[in-house]
Amino acid sequence: MSNDEKLKQQCTNCKEIKLLNCFSKSGKPNGRLRVICKQCEQVRQNEWRKKFPEKPQAVFQKWRDKNYHKYKAQVKLRNAVVAGNIIRQPCQLCGKSKVHAHHSDYTKPLEVMWLCPKHHTAWHRVFKAEEGIDG
Repeated sequence: MSNDEKLKQQCTNCKEIKLLNCFSKSGKPNGRLRVICKQCEQVRQNEWRKKFPEKPQAVFQKWRDKNYHKYKAQVKLRNAVVAGNIIRQPCQLCGKSKVHAHHSDYTKPLEVMWLCPKHHTAWHRVFKAEEGIDG
């Protein structure tokens, strides 16, 4: 197998051989890529949304009802960022600019840790493992 072939993968949906950057990560810790290319996945998701238009909203509504205090904190923070009262900061651990706002205490909606997606996910993984609770 040549080096060029190692940088490509066949989509199981459209059967085209594409560069690896045309495939999303699988979401599993083994670092593998999905078997369907991003383009086919986007088409699949759009078709699903047309077929079941109420499902995504229902899932969000269920989460919002169950976690209303979290939702309200997120809305307050989002409004403060949009108004310019709070400035989005780089990740506190690595300095990346694409960040999530992590609430350690939802009763203080404007007090957040700015973490990149990688460190935010890691924080939750460690916190849940150590404390056994939803952070």
